[in-house]
This record gives sequence, structure tokens and C-alpha cells, in this order.
Amino acid sequence: SLPTPQMPNNVPMSGDVEINNPHRIPPPRAPPRYDLEHIYKLGYDDAHSGKEFGTSLPEDIIKYNAAQDEPLPTHDQYDDGNFEWAYNPPPPPPPKSKSSLGMGTMFSMFTLYRFGKDTVTSPDGSIVLDPAYIIAQLRSMEPWRLGLMGMSLYRVVSALSSLF
Repeated sequence: SLPTPQMPNNVPMSGDVEINNPHRIPPPRAPPRYDLEHIYKLGYDDAHSGKEFGTSLPEDIIKYNAAQDEPLPTHDQYDDGNFEWAYNPPPPPPPKSKSSLGMGTMFSMFTLYRFGKDTVTSPDGSIVLDPAYIIAQLRSMEPWRLGLMGMSLYRVVSALSSLF
């Protein structure tokens, strides 16, 4: 028969880590809490009276000082005078097309032609160039048609102005 293994007395049965373990890493200590204005005043008073840095600071702040762990950067480390920045400018805009009279501008011209034709043509098909008749036709026109005529006029004028 096999001997039954004996459990040591100091091993917890719940799976917790042994408290007296010499290899256990202690949990990190929380930094000390002080009023920032009070600490600042202590340092200011030390500097004003010519005392060495940290003379009046509490002992636990000096022990916990995380700034002592890392060396302070030297001025040369941040001196960018000799450093060439890797500046990548944005690409230049694409060259403007030689002609801005594209299909959209042609459709706008055709739309203006149709609106003009409808405005100066009477119901019997004759052309009427009387200003009172043209203004009456424009006032009776639907607002969406006037808006479409305005946008078409803007597109044609801006396309023609880019040619000159």
C-alpha cells in the first residue's frame, strides 16, 4: 500500500498565498497625501531663507519622491537647434483643369436657356420682350424654379469668370 502524503501545517487550504512567504513582493505603498499649498509654502520658505532644498519637507515625502528615481533631463536633451524636423508638407493641390466648362456647366447653360425661353415666350408662341411682361412672368414663376435658375446662373458666371 502507498503511504498517504502529509500536508504541512502552514499551507492554507483555500488557495491563498502564504503570508510568511519570504519571496512575496510587498504591495506598492500609496503616496503620502498632503495639502499641495502647504508643501509649496514649505519649499518657498526654505528657498527664501536660503536653506537647502527639502529641509522642511516631511520625511515620508522625501522617501517617496518619485522624481529622485529618474535623472532630471539636461538642457541639451531638449535643445532642438540642430535638429531637422521631419516635416512633410501636404501635397500640392491638383492642377486646375484647363477648362471649367464641363458637363455641369453645359447643363446649367441649357437650364438658363430654357428658363429664358419660357420667360419671354407668350402662350401663343410669339416672343415678347416687354419688361413688364418679363417681370410678371418671373413673379408668377414657382420659387423652386427661381432657385434652380439662380444656382445655374451662379455656376455659369463662376465658370466664365475662371476663364479670364
